[in-house]
Amino acid sequence: MKAWVMAVFGGRPYDHKENFTERKLKYLPLAAEKALSVLHDARLKSLASDPRNAVTVEANNASGIAFMRMGQFGDLFQQVVMDKTRSKFSAAKGSVFFGKSREEYWTLASQHFHSALEVHPGDVRVLDNVSTLNLIKASYEFINGDKAKAREFSKKAKEIAQTSISNNRFDRFRHYNLAKALALLDEWDAANETLPRIKEVAGVLSDADR
Repeated sequence: MKAWVMAVFGGRPYDHKENFTERKLKYLPLAAEKALSVLHDARLKSLASDPRNAVTVEANNASGIAFMRMGQFGDLFQQVVMDKTRSKFSAAKGSVFFGKSREEYWTLASQHFHSALEVHPGDVRVLDNVSTLNLIKASYEFINGDKAKAREFSKKAKEIAQTSISNNRFDRFRHYNLAKALALLDEWDAANETLPRIKEVAGVLSDADR
């Protein structure tokens, strides 16, 4: 799905940090807009159950990723009209998504991930993204000195990563998320026990994951 590609391309550096800021500002709002246009398309309801559910999960997952990353990089989007570097994006399609708070973006992300899981509760890709969202929020709170909230989000990330692994353990990304959550919780023995599985299981970790 085009929206998913935009969300991923706008949310990760992929060894090209020189244009990463521009990609965030351009593709994350466009990804959200594209995914929401699919969800609001009247033709979606006319599809048979299986394809309708598949499209609904994919579109909500893409929206969730886009909003998750917009919250992660919230400073770029909160004052878009105040900075000449960002002003060229203010008239772009998708610019309606600029100017929200970090928490508002993350709330939207949570809502869309929840909508996807309502249709397919065991979708490991969505569960992985929910785990990632909680890790991002935990790291943000830890950096800003709220260790209680950081621990709360880390626990959620741990639980969701464990659920994802129980559904499908054959992807190193979810083992990596579990290890990060355990480390944030100071559960170092458990984190160390998880590390070998990161190497044993198939999958690719990008620079943004490490």
